[in-house]
Amino acid sequence: MKLVKRGTALLLGLLLTAILAVVLLAFKDTAFFCRRDYLLTQPAMLAAGVGVMALLCALLLCVKAGKRRAPKWAELLPWLALLPVQLVLCFYAYFITGWDVRGIVETAYALAGGEADMHIGYLSQYPNNISLVLVFAVLIRVLRLLLGNPGLDRCIYVLIAFQCVLSTCTGLLLRRAAEKALGSKRLSWCAALVYAGFIGLSPWLMIPYSDSVALIFPTAILALYAWRNDARLGKWVWPGIGVLSGVGYMIKPQVPITAIAIAIVETARCVLERKPAAWLRRTGLMAAILALLAGPGMQGMIKAAPVEIRPGRSMNMLHYVMMGLNQETNGSYLYDDVALTYHAEDKHAQQLPVIRARLEDMGAKGLAEHLKKKTLTNYADGTFAWSCEGGFYQRWIEHKDTHISPFLRSIVYTGGSRYPIYQTAAQCVWLALLAGCVLFALRQMIGRAGGTDEAAVMMLCIIGITLFQTVFEARARYLYIYAPFFVLLGAGGIWQTVQTVLERLGVRTNK
Repeated sequence: MKLVKRGTALLLGLLLTAILAVVLLAFKDTAFFCRRDYLLTQPAMLAAGVGVMALLCALLLCVKAGKRRAPKWAELLPWLALLPVQLVLCFYAYFITGWDVRGIVETAYALAGGEADMHIGYLSQYPNNISLVLVFAVLIRVLRLLLGNPGLDRCIYVLIAFQCVLSTCTGLLLRRAAEKALGSKRLSWCAALVYAGFIGLSPWLMIPYSDSVALIFPTAILALYAWRNDARLGKWVWPGIGVLSGVGYMIKPQVPITAIAIAIVETARCVLERKPAAWLRRTGLMAAILALLAGPGMQGMIKAAPVEIRPGRSMNMLHYVMMGLNQETNGSYLYDDVALTYHAEDKHAQQLPVIRARLEDMGAKGLAEHLKKKTLTNYADGTFAWSCEGGFYQRWIEHKDTHISPFLRSIVYTGGSRYPIYQTAAQCVWLALLAGCVLFALRQMIGRAGGTDEAAVMMLCIIGITLFQTVFEARARYLYIYAPFFVLLGAGGIWQTVQTVLERLGVRTNK
């Protein structure tokens, strides 16, 4: 099993080293879709990010722990403190966005009894978002039962508050999963601090969409997997992973990558240990429930939903392969491709010639250039493509006061005076996490760090989501739900490296 884990670490290390090299070396002279203008160069941001995180790790490693052990319930206190901060910041800064979010929110509002359009055309293209519409409609309906008709603006804030709760719960689960996966309580709290600042305070909380709603699923699946050997809960782990993966798929198709990674690790373990019955009991049950929910369950929900979609208009998987090969937006959203798929009677018959033609036009050299730009689109943006969608700032809500709202909006609005500082700081953290993941993989390869199954699962997930976006549609936003795994491995890599350096310098550290 050590060989399997080291092989996974080798793949991740090579992949992220190549990605970092592209970002550091090609960013300056390459034009690509949704390119950012930072206040610092990429190498300078990498150095700044690694420096700050290394300092944080050193402080946590050297500070002495109290003699009294805190009660288990005390762990909730930091997260109970983070949640009101999220709610207040979002309240003072949120706005009404357009693009896909408008279709989902207005349809949910209409289903809940409000006066709004039902975006049948949009949901016919993306019927998987009907599940999100139904979740939002239930939340809005409950609010309307309590307050009458508070209006769309206030209903949107309730959806944002729901996402804040999910984000906080994700942080709690991440901390617990980190202790299991990385074997250090202090390190788990270091990862939790990075998560709170980088993801827990991300402006994506203000966008009621599948990215923030699905954020909790990969981390929850990993946390559940960490309990697989528990005497009481172990028997519920495998069906639980199947349920979480299936429900997560209904929100965001990338969620089951976590279940696939777990299946790979468990298959390798059961093959090496020659336990076919255990493999069938674990992965078989997990896969069956996932398939049931993602297939018949999803189709049944779409048919039962009070939304009459137009048959034959949905985007199929080949559509995203086709769009991922367009050079106009470097594999990102392209309206012409969407229109082709939407109106095509025989989708494959019209998509395959386009795919073939694009590959032939690019050739090997052109494809390499295309993948370079696609990598930059995906990975050269620590804001996760904030504001890159069409009609992003559709309507501003009136300022809540004369100080806090203007200040916060100067940070989250691309035309704001403080926005360049925010996106530069976000990129510093992001590059540090990528470098930390490389360090983590390196230490796994040379056997300097204990390789847990949870760590192997996270490494496989990062490999999987990277390949997913390399083949299909490109967008930094699609990495967002796996950002907690980048945080765990990135913080882990820097922590372990700093710990080794301090110990060689003769500094006593605390694990």
